[in-house]
Amino acid sequence: MNPLNRLAHLSFTALIGVAVSTASMAQPKEPFTYRKMLMLDRISALDVSPDGQYALFNFRGTDMGNNKGVNLLGVKNLADPAAPEVSLETSREGASSARWSPDGQWIYFLSSRGEEGTAQVWRTTRKGDMAEQMTRLPLDVESFRVTPDGKGFVLAMAVFPECGPDAVACTADRLAKRKADKATGTVYTKMFVRHWDTWSDGRVNRLFHVAMGEGQRPRPLMGTLVGDVPGKPWGDEGDYCISPDSKTVYFSMRRADAREPWSTNFDIFQVPLAGGNPANFTEGNPAWDAGPRISPDGKTMAYLAMKRPGFEADRFWINLMDLATGKTTTLAGDWDRSAEAIKWSRDGQSLFVTAQDLGCKRLFQVDVKTGKVTRRSKDGSIDAFFETANGFVFLKSSLNFPSQLFAAKPKAKLIDEGATKLLQFNKDLETLAFGTYEQFNFKGWNDETVHGYV
Repeated sequence: MNPLNRLAHLSFTALIGVAVSTASMAQPKEPFTYRKMLMLDRISALDVSPDGQYALFNFRGTDMGNNKGVNLLGVKNLADPAAPEVSLETSREGASSARWSPDGQWIYFLSSRGEEGTAQVWRTTRKGDMAEQMTRLPLDVESFRVTPDGKGFVLAMAVFPECGPDAVACTADRLAKRKADKATGTVYTKMFVRHWDTWSDGRVNRLFHVAMGEGQRPRPLMGTLVGDVPGKPWGDEGDYCISPDSKTVYFSMRRADAREPWSTNFDIFQVPLAGGNPANFTEGNPAWDAGPRISPDGKTMAYLAMKRPGFEADRFWINLMDLATGKTTTLAGDWDRSAEAIKWSRDGQSLFVTAQDLGCKRLFQVDVKTGKVTRRSKDGSIDAFFETANGFVFLKSSLNFPSQLFAAKPKAKLIDEGATKLLQFNKDLETLAFGTYEQFNFKGWNDETVHGYV
């Protein structure tokens, strides 16, 4: 080869090598830092419209300039996965706990934007182009559910139990007098004194029924029972439910007596929506009964139950109660997992259940006749899920990405296998470098296998 040609060849080869090397080093991924974590949009509280076409979710943004979080609402058209999600403009004044109306025409949510400055139920359209206040109560609404017939709400407010039947007005009056009092000392005569970072002020969460329309007068639903619904400090509307015919309310409650700090004896009570004395449906179990869910035909109640009194880390079993006879059976009693969230399938033939499973929170399907358990998700954490006519819509997170919204393939055996990512939130996550992880195991006490992550 001519020396000049050889030199040119070597120079060209070297140039290619440098170019390839430079290209491979040109755009290294940035690390995922603490500040970037703070700036993430955090998605939660999934709900799907009754027709299965729109997903509604809460997301929390961060206003670093004002050092605060901002709670907003978003809607995604499930029929058009490529279209961007819509952030509802009206939610910029504050919105949380959003859910669809039974007819799918309205979105109900909690907000403190009104003149009273208290958290009340509001509603808006799917486009979020207006906001209408639906409750005008003198106290904060802590949580709520819309009755299946769309005619009212079952909601929780914190009241002084000694106030009696007119607890809402009485509590508002006492709070106003307390605020005007220059003395701030508090005398405690029983526990709890505080739940984590919140001091007890003598009030308990109680359920009320409020009808739609003017002249609202909250109807108390808990009779003379004294206890928190939702339970403190982490309870929510999952602690109670309404029958499909809108005639009955079911709730889980622990009595707020002298034994409360040491007790795990939550019971499930039933009360007519029209009011009356609640009936204890699980009095025979001195351990924890929770999460009542009524079947689509209204005949069976599924709920979670522990067996060991006083042991709050006990396993949650799945029980089924025939509401006509009161007969209770344990479903999938040989399944070695502790159930968390439970939902009835659309056809009422099975329960969908999330449970911790080898370092993941997976979705399972349990046949209500045979107790057969089938795994329905692959890995990661299923944070929320809805079954629609076209398949599952769900929130999923993992150790290396935050909760994101997905749609499963129709009739997919594992809902997260080949699922479609639906939102364009947090797009910059794709340009960031995350640490890798893997699961390992070893033999522990009594030769049992212990699993972990590294």
